[in-house]
Amino acid sequence: IWDDFMYPLFGLGTGVALGRYEDFLSLVHPKDQERVRKAGADSAGLNVPYDVEFRVIWPDGTVHSLSARGKVFRDTEDRPVRLTGVCWDISERKRAEEERQKFVSLVEQTDDFVGMFGLNGNIMFLNRAGCRLVGLEAQKAVGTPLEDLHRVDLHPFEDLHPDDVWSRMSDEILPSI
Repeated sequence: IWDDFMYPLFGLGTGVALGRYEDFLSLVHPKDQERVRKAGADSAGLNVPYDVEFRVIWPDGTVHSLSARGKVFRDTEDRPVRLTGVCWDISERKRAEEERQKFVSLVEQTDDFVGMFGLNGNIMFLNRAGCRLVGLEAQKAVGTPLEDLHRVDLHPFEDLHPDDVWSRMSDEILPSI
């Protein structure tokens, strides 16, 4: 039995009859149905929490992503009798993750130096090309102080106030890398 908050998550009007488990599964994206079915079976059969992310296809044809978590309750003979839980829309998070992955792929595939440095002067991120240019292994780059980059001459910065280091570095050092 669904409460009135569940129907909009599936693009349905309140009170649409979903009497059978198959009715629910028919709303789940075909490529996710087996995973959702397995999560339900594992929760009921193995007594593990129900925890699954899946896509649903609304009646208008749009695809939305949902996350559901729940617990199976059992009778005195240890038979599953009901599943109680929560379900929420994670479509925006999924879209953001996809966009982030596209950006990460672009940054990692470029031959240009792409890096981020913290205000403390330590590397926060350095792409593969950046690692090659400054002679660092990718696993060791994060946290490395800027002054440890052996291909960059930092002597011009020794007499600068720390607040002025970033502007000088971005104007003079980074364009030369």
